Amino acid sequence: MACHPVLKKTINSKYHLVLKSCINCHKTTPDSMSSCGGDCFSCHSQNKLIKTKLKEHQDLASCKACHVNTEDILKFDNKFGPTLLEQLEK
Repeated sequence: MACHPVLKKTINSKYHLVLKSCINCHKTTPDSMSSCGGDCFSCHSQNKLIKTKLKEHQDLASCKACHVNTEDILKFDNKFGPTLLEQLEK
């Protein structure tokens, strides 16, 4: 919760309840709060989490109903080479 304090007000809403499982497992706070963004997915790839075998991670796909994922914006079909996201990850 320290990474995203705004959630304290809305963590019990039906849309954010899925994030309580994150808090239960991930109790540590990053050393450098200045490197954190506005939400969990500023630091963690939502798409990579969704593809894991953990149901709790797969449930994060529901966040896409309201929140725009930067990874998804930067991805596009490109027949001529790597995507912009792939270039930025190098």
